Amino acid sequence: GMDEGFDASIITNDRPFPSVALTSVPEVKSLLTTTTGICLALCGLFAVSALRGESNKRRMSSLLVYNLAMWFAYFLVEIMLIQAYHGVFLSPSASLVLVLAVLLIGSGFGGLMAGRLPLLVATTVLAPLLLIGVRLPDWMIAAGWSPTVFAGTTVAVVFAIGLMMGVFFPAGLRLASQSYMRGKIPHLCAVNSVAGSLATVVSLYLGIRMGYSWTLFIAVVLYAFASVTCRRQSGLPHPPQPAPPAAEVP
Repeated sequence: GMDEGFDASIITNDRPFPSVALTSVPEVKSLLTTTTGICLALCGLFAVSALRGESNKRRMSSLLVYNLAMWFAYFLVEIMLIQAYHGVFLSPSASLVLVLAVLLIGSGFGGLMAGRLPLLVATTVLAPLLLIGVRLPDWMIAAGWSPTVFAGTTVAVVFAIGLMMGVFFPAGLRLASQSYMRGKIPHLCAVNSVAGSLATVVSLYLGIRMGYSWTLFIAVVLYAFASVTCRRQSGLPHPPQPAPPAAEVP
């Protein structure tokens, strides 16, 4: 009979990994374990450094959690979209360049909307956009759309997704600035980088085991959690502004 570890689940466009025939993926699992250990150690180091000397540790902890959730979600979306369009463009390189470039450009424009577009609204709009984005290749191929229309529609949808995701990072920076924690922003950026590195590996594992749609659902949940965290922090009274240092008397 078949080995007990054989994966007999149906291969679909949402989970197109026919070469992965086992219920476990040892190579990816090993990579995930190693990456998780390194990233947790680094994240802990940066978090301790950010909290050191901070009078309002609760607010600082919330900022750290917000940045972890927001940046982790960003990379889950990014990797899943690249994977979803992997087989419909001329090459994997074309998928990487087109999706990543458009997503980053859209995020840049989304950053200009930070402060005017509530994060919960951005998350609400993002959810159906991600569903459209991950299903779009199947729909357009089935409809027989021309490559030009296909590429143009892809750019528009991915740009819109990036636009919604782009409001989160500046919102976190603004929250840190309002809390008079500008000096901690480098620590938050370091945490973002670690979260992105770990999310890249996690997204590959989730994509193989759960599929694109469930991985993107997790990303939406993380964005919703980040939105609520940011809103709760914004509703708290701002701490008093530190007094400027006294001028030295010559």
